[in-house]
Amino acid sequence: MCTRLFPEVEIMCAPRRAYSRLSAEPHAVSVLDACYRPAIVGVTIGTAASISSTSHVSIGLVASVTACWMFLVAIQVAAAWVTMPSASQRALGTARAMDLLFSGHAPWSLWLLGAAVWALALPISARDTRWLFASMIVPLVWNATIVFAFFRSALQLPRDAAVRRTIAHQVISVGSGLAIFGAAVAIWPRIVGAFAR
Repeated sequence: MCTRLFPEVEIMCAPRRAYSRLSAEPHAVSVLDACYRPAIVGVTIGTAASISSTSHVSIGLVASVTACWMFLVAIQVAAAWVTMPSASQRALGTARAMDLLFSGHAPWSLWLLGAAVWALALPISARDTRWLFASMIVPLVWNATIVFAFFRSALQLPRDAAVRRTIAHQVISVGSGLAIFGAAVAIWPRIVGAFAR
């Protein structure tokens, strides 16, 4: 019952089966509806960044931080647009396809919120960021598995095409997102410094 109410849970647990079921359902999604999940992703990023940097949240703070980091959501939308075949977009509907793909963002959202709680729970002197950086492998692999399931089961692409498009999607969305975010907060020297200890 919970998975019927929250497709994100079903997608996290059994992505291929979930996407097969969800894409077969006659469910119309408007352009406005398709903006809902990307907006939730943006607010999640804004909330996690607010907690991590200031140890508190307020509507104004989350709104301003979300606006600053909304480009990460824009990159994910662009990655989806570029990697989804136009024939599949027409068959499923672009808005519906976008909504289904963003339903698979939960591993990254959970990791972001977990990282924010980690930053809130520990004083700066006690934080070993090596574990935080190393833990990124979990949402990275999990999300890539979900994206592959989206291409394979929701869009019904052949396995090789699904693999290629998953790689392209991850390079665009995760690669460019991490590169831009990393440059903005000087994360690369921090990673090198953390693992050089």
